[in-house]
Amino acid sequence: MWCFISTVVYCLSADAQIALPQLPIPTTAVNGLIQSAGNTVNNLSQQLPILVYGSFFNVFLIFTVNTKYSYNKVITNNILSFMKLLIIEDDKDMARALKTSLKNDYVLELAYTGEEGLFQLSVNEYDLIILDYMLPDINGLEIITELRRRKLETPKLVLTGIDAVDVKVLMLDSGGDDYLVKPVHMKELKARIRLLLRRHRNELSSRTFSIGDLSIDVASKTVSREKKNITLRRKEFDLLEYFIRNHGKVLTRSMILDHIWDSSYDSFTNVVDVHVNYLRRKVDKPFQKQLIKTVHGIGYKLEW
Repeated sequence: MWCFISTVVYCLSADAQIALPQLPIPTTAVNGLIQSAGNTVNNLSQQLPILVYGSFFNVFLIFTVNTKYSYNKVITNNILSFMKLLIIEDDKDMARALKTSLKNDYVLELAYTGEEGLFQLSVNEYDLIILDYMLPDINGLEIITELRRRKLETPKLVLTGIDAVDVKVLMLDSGGDDYLVKPVHMKELKARIRLLLRRHRNELSSRTFSIGDLSIDVASKTVSREKKNITLRRKEFDLLEYFIRNHGKVLTRSMILDHIWDSSYDSFTNVVDVHVNYLRRKVDKPFQKQLIKTVHGIGYKLEW
């Protein structure tokens, strides 16, 4: 019985992480909730076997801590917070200076060569790329051309010391989204980053995606397959949207966890597998062709 209750509380916490922050919950109330949990556990420990007590406490703690973590994210009042940026810059002093200036607003990763940057882009997902034109191995134009070949739509901001109109035009025509010349004022750089992220988010939120007989409308949050409407819960829709945006690409459990939930979740949790199973029951099971494939030992992919 307690195992069942624990599972329900755990699953609820996954959705509560998105829903609860929208409520005007004071910080003191959240802290009080955690304190009450401790008192409750102390009382239960005198009546329940130690294994049940441990299970209840762990699950309840996951729920309260995740709720508090999500609420604190909203307190920042910055919708762009916790987005992940990749900086491809061979000047290590410049790269570290950029990271220091932007670390309070974004999650940042550095690459000091073009090849290193391309590798990181093949295994990780980023919300924006800042890259130099002059790099020791391959230049910024070659990187942008390769990303265009991969059909990677991540916004690309070129930050370079080359102030030549022909280079600017070439980079922008080849797939760059913005071009800034060093030295740049940090306020302007931050404004350009915010603009690119807003623009990209608005473009994504108004699109319709299709693969085979499966279609999803991001704006209306509707899903259909073989022209039959499918009702999904919020997390299920987010998961399917992530799959269809990356169709044909293997997504690890860690990638899914970071994108759909956040870093407060333990990487050993089975929340990804549970929600993939929920999604399969609605999107795959009623139909002859199965779209969501398991890549054993790695993760999942959506493939027609």
